[in-house]
Amino acid sequence: MAQNFSKFSLSDIDECALPEEYPCYGECTNKPGSFSCMCPGGTHGDAMNEGGCEPTTLLVAIGGTIGIGIPSVFVIGMAITNMIKARRAKKLRAVFFKQNRGLLLQQLVDKVIAERMVFTLEELEKATNRFDEMRKLGSGGHGTVYKGTLPDRRVVAIKKSNITVRKEIDDFINEVVILSQINHRNVVRLFGCCLETQVPLLVYEFISNGTLSDHLHVEGPTSLSWKNRLRIALEAASALAYLHSSASVSIIHRDVKSANILLDGRLTAKVSDFGASRGIPVDQGGVATVIQGTFGYLDPEYYQTSRLTDKSDVYSFGVILVENMLERLLGGDILQGLSAELHCLPPQLSNTDTTSKLYNMEQDFLLSSSFPR
Repeated sequence: MAQNFSKFSLSDIDECALPEEYPCYGECTNKPGSFSCMCPGGTHGDAMNEGGCEPTTLLVAIGGTIGIGIPSVFVIGMAITNMIKARRAKKLRAVFFKQNRGLLLQQLVDKVIAERMVFTLEELEKATNRFDEMRKLGSGGHGTVYKGTLPDRRVVAIKKSNITVRKEIDDFINEVVILSQINHRNVVRLFGCCLETQVPLLVYEFISNGTLSDHLHVEGPTSLSWKNRLRIALEAASALAYLHSSASVSIIHRDVKSANILLDGRLTAKVSDFGASRGIPVDQGGVATVIQGTFGYLDPEYYQTSRLTDKSDVYSFGVILVENMLERLLGGDILQGLSAELHCLPPQLSNTDTTSKLYNMEQDFLLSSSFPR
């Protein structure tokens, strides 16, 4: 590209001899009253700026195909457009990776774990056939879950956020941090994450049999037996006890409900969805925090005071115990009525008392002679 610059003066000067005043990073040609600055042959761009001239290999290729016809030029133009889009997408993935990796490493103590858990976006797109609708397992408040198969034949569940707000990014990073510290047979296993999207993608073990809620809210032969219900309750209780007392920090789930207890092919319970979880140092009894959870399962004292403790999870688990028993007997959705009663409790009623009442209800029911076998 040639650029001409006119200077009005009584006498002509050689601008090319004054590069500091008239910069030119290409071929400078002095003209009467002006000068031109052109990119060297085989390049194009702005010769007035350093590095402004770029190779014209693509343009040469296009020029060479003019004789072939307009269709060929169109195809090449489309190829160039796709190349530009791919380059931009690659740069954007690099920006997101750097941003999310920094957030992850900032919170993870073991940096080796963080690096080992990272998947590329290309790997997960291939595993899900580019997030095909046929691979969708379900959607929730935190995103959509897809079924995928990794190159090593592992079948996984991949959670992809529906929205890209800051809170979602923090929740997904938080879930990676929490689950990287947990190793329990009744907690869903996190294989890793992809940091190349604005909100990270999470890769879990695939749990094939739906949720406890799915099984409780059906009638007929597919409903769970009492033996399985009690075993599932014990397994979920074991996972929560581990989170509260056996991990390096006390981990409060904050959204314990039957829909967050997954069941595998053998109906083994797997506690899942740790996006709202909080870690509390073992020497602290609780922490003041923004209220999160699901109405019907939410601890009334936590709801009224914003103080989160492990008892809040225990309370939610007590609601699951009631749901686990009464749904089989009464049928239908008992939580709507239960929610209204629990959230009308007086402020002075502690959640410890409430939980005790829920456990007593279960104990009396289990000892009743009318208990179904």
